[in-house]
Amino acid sequence: MTVLTINLDKSQSDAITCELGETVCAVDSLEDGCVLVEKEEFSKIVYGITADSPSLAEITNLVGLTLISTRIILIGEPGLLAERAGWCGLGVELLPNPTTDELVHGVEEKSITAIAQG
Repeated sequence: MTVLTINLDKSQSDAITCELGETVCAVDSLEDGCVLVEKEEFSKIVYGITADSPSLAEITNLVGLTLISTRIILIGEPGLLAERAGWCGLGVELLPNPTTDELVHGVEEKSITAIAQG
């Protein structure tokens, strides 16, 4: 299975490919990501969030399109992630402002809950 990155820096997507040997599909918008998720299965989805995106409805839609085993990891500013902490009940994981190494480690791990709380 492959990793889908949404709104991530090219260097971050490239690091996932180079360090983990994962195949990465990179898109710039959640809309484009949802189109891909409807056609393909992804083991992990890494989404770089912004102040105005995504909304709870958008994340709920994304979760509904994925397999139960798909990990969805949101990365971004700690304040933005704190506002979305309730989304963890949907199975979404949060990773605040990761360095490239932290991002790769978070994608590689089975769960990043401990990193998000740290």
